[in-house]
Amino acid sequence: MPDQITSRGVNNDGNKYDTRVDEAGNKGYHYSKYATHPRLMTDRSCDESYYYKNTNGSTYYNSGTGYTQYTSPSGGTTKTYTSPSGATTKSYTPAGGSGGSGGSGKGSGKK
Repeated sequence: MPDQITSRGVNNDGNKYDTRVDEAGNKGYHYSKYATHPRLMTDRSCDESYYYKNTNGSTYYNSGTGYTQYTSPSGGTTKTYTSPSGATTKSYTPAGGSGGSGGSGKGSGKK
């Protein structure tokens, strides 16, 4: 069963958020920094980033400018950077360890 949204809204800066809970009572939230507020539509600091803290313990961050970071429930982290030209660099760090970097190439951009 999907998470249940327990609240949602838009803060004073026009950023969207929601809080959620799963069947086991685990809590999470999603936060999006989107240019929905008139001030933000002209504000260069609005990067359209978003951050998810999921009910399964994982997190996902997207900078809106080519960088993403996913941390699994076990603590392993995958970081991806896609340059403006489309080249993608990926690295993985296992939980409690040090990681290496992946190759470059065109990525799908899918999560």
